[in-house]
Amino acid sequence: PIARPTLVPLTDPVNPGDGFVPEVAVDLDGDGQPELVTPRVVLRREGDRYRPSVKIVAPDFDCGC
Repeated sequence: PIARPTLVPLTDPVNPGDGFVPEVAVDLDGDGQPELVTPRVVLRREGDRYRPSVKIVAPDFDCGC
C-alpha cells in the first residue's frame, strides 16, 4: 500500500501569528528545507516551526508634497 501524505501544522500553538498564503516554496539556501515566500515576508524553518526571517517592504518613491 502507498503511504498517504499528512499535513502537520508548523506554527507555534500558543502564538500562531498571522495567517498567510505562500506564493512560492523554494529552497533558497540549499539546506533541503523550503522557504515560504509571500508578497511581504519570507518564512524559514527553525527547528520544527516556520518563522518570518525577511520582511519585504516596497519602497515609497512618492513625495509627501
